[in-house]
Amino acid sequence: MSQHLLTIVGLGLQILGAFFLAKGVIWKSPRYLMRELIGVPLERFRTFRHYISGRIEVILGFVLLAVGAGLQMAAEVRRAGPDAAAGLLFWIGACLVGIAVIATVLYVVVRRLARRVFLEIFVEQVRRRHWPFQEDPELLRELGDLLEIPRTERDTVDTYQARVRERLGLPPRGAGRRQRRPIDEDEG
Repeated sequence: MSQHLLTIVGLGLQILGAFFLAKGVIWKSPRYLMRELIGVPLERFRTFRHYISGRIEVILGFVLLAVGAGLQMAAEVRRAGPDAAAGLLFWIGACLVGIAVIATVLYVVVRRLARRVFLEIFVEQVRRRHWPFQEDPELLRELGDLLEIPRTERDTVDTYQARVRERLGLPPRGAGRRQRRPIDEDEG
């Protein structure tokens, strides 16, 4: 394959990869999002199937982008000639190692940032809607794990949910609600 053909095929694969990445990332249509927001029942299996196909498309898009970039690098090495090829291969290797290091650092940063943002939004929604999340034991366990709150043998659902609420900065369950008084009580 000539270096020109390698470059053209590499660019074509990158365009195709970008298409699959975009398609895989944006898999919910505006109509679907609106149905979800207003509480219309959703088709769970169809939603899960779209999620799986979106993940496959993202992986496929990344692979196509990487192969396209590799073909372009191969074209540059061929174009450089035998004298400069060794130096070019060293810099390509150094760039790939640098990319791996940067990707690892960004992965860690994004996971921590996503955790923090999730917890902020979650607490805001619990406060705004007075959502009794602690009534769902599975969700309570997941939140406890996310917050790294260990469960002990002495924990009851109430003690554990109290520790989760405290870590989230929420008032104890039932606090802040108006206490009902009997109607016939005298309002002094």
